[in-house]
Amino acid sequence: MPRPVFAFERVGERFASVCGRSEDISLGTRCGFVGRLRAQKSEALQLVEAVVHLRSRDTRPIANLAAFQFEPGQFAIWRFLDARRWWEAHPFSLSATPNDEYLRLTVKRDGDFGRHVGSIRAGTPVLVEGPFGRFTRASCTRPKALLIAGGIGITPIRALAEDLAGDGVDVCLLYRCSHESDVAFRHELTDLVARHGVRVEYLISDRALRGRPGGEWLLPNNLRTLVPDVTEREIFVCGPIGLTHKIRRSLDQLGVGLGQIHAEAFQF
Repeated sequence: MPRPVFAFERVGERFASVCGRSEDISLGTRCGFVGRLRAQKSEALQLVEAVVHLRSRDTRPIANLAAFQFEPGQFAIWRFLDARRWWEAHPFSLSATPNDEYLRLTVKRDGDFGRHVGSIRAGTPVLVEGPFGRFTRASCTRPKALLIAGGIGITPIRALAEDLAGDGVDVCLLYRCSHESDVAFRHELTDLVARHGVRVEYLISDRALRGRPGGEWLLPNNLRTLVPDVTEREIFVCGPIGLTHKIRRSLDQLGVGLGQIHAEAFQF
């Protein structure tokens, strides 16, 4: 089977994509090959968006991919088997609703792995192990949900928002970023607004929302002003550990029950 072409393409102001194809499938772990790479350089935040297509040796979609049971919001352990990275295993969330052909992840172009992910060549084997995590539709037991993302924490939040909204849940999404140029998935979020009526608010440090900078909206009284029915919603939070702790404190002061809050924090 010919290898896919290695190509670059813009996917946003500061973001990039990688696509791949797999040939061997086993339950619990998937083997694949990196295909296309879509990349764009930037002065600040850079992301790499990878789509690994799971296919059989004769290029047909895998019939038992459903047995892998990935859900939007979950993460997997990814290992890119080239000379530079074969021994590294990295946990990355899915950033789009999985389907019968591919899984998508999004990586910040930072750190030892992220800085060089754009150099992964077409044809590089990939091992995908998972899924892991309960940051999913099954955890939402209320008809309304509040999703709060900080920075690259938008990755599982974006996928979960689509899944929840597609199932009829009233979704409000707050996206906290330092700069306008740090926003990822803007076109996809706009599409969620148009198709599913998702409410999206961008809380950006260098652009005021209703007269307040982005960070101030996460303080208890301001959060209640922005989302008056916050105590009635199932709440999902993903972002840097400091931000998630701040949001938890605000929610606690607002009287949100501990069982309503689902949080994932990262330190990198």
